Formats: sequence, C-alpha cells, structure tokens
Amino acid sequence: MWRNSGTTAKVATEIYGSEGSSGIVQLNLDEPGVDNFLFTRGNTDVLVLNLSQSLGAIQALRIGHDNSGERALPGF
Repeated sequence: MWRNSGTTAKVATEIYGSEGSSGIVQLNLDEPGVDNFLFTRGNTDVLVLNLSQSLGAIQALRIGHDNSGERALPGF
C-alpha cells in the first residue's frame, strides 16, 4: 500500500466510444450526510455507470481530479 495514497478530491471520468462519448461523469458521491469512502487508501472501488446511450466499442477512458479536498494529491 502506498503511503498517503487516496484522495478527497472530486474524481471524474469520460469514456470515449466508436459511437460517442459519455461526457464528464463525476464519480464521487456528493450527498449531504453521506460519508464518501471512495478513493481512500487501501480500497478497491468498483463503479457501475448507467449511460443513456450506447457508446459503441470503447476506445479510450480519461480519468482526472480537481485537486480539491483536504487530502488532494497532485498527479493522482
């Protein structure tokens, strides 16, 4: 396990397919009163995205974060 791994920044993804892209999808839960345990040290996070349209064959995936939060790590 990497020391100081994990982040409290807002993490997002965009999926590109042969028939279109998903647009930017925020992956963190952002609900008042709900603890967000995604992207914490030692976790293996499994996410299911339901999209309104087929993207066709997946060609690329972009993942990024906004450096916000108390434990944001540059270069995540």
